[in-house]
Amino acid sequence: MTMAKVICALLRYTDDEKSLVIEHEKLRQS
Repeated sequence: MTMAKVICALLRYTDDEKSLVIEHEKLRQS
């Protein structure tokens, strides 16, 4: 159970990082 929570947290974290990178790229292109 704890392992699943850790994996979920990691996935959520990487998703947040991805959206941050995407936002940064959008700002740089415009």
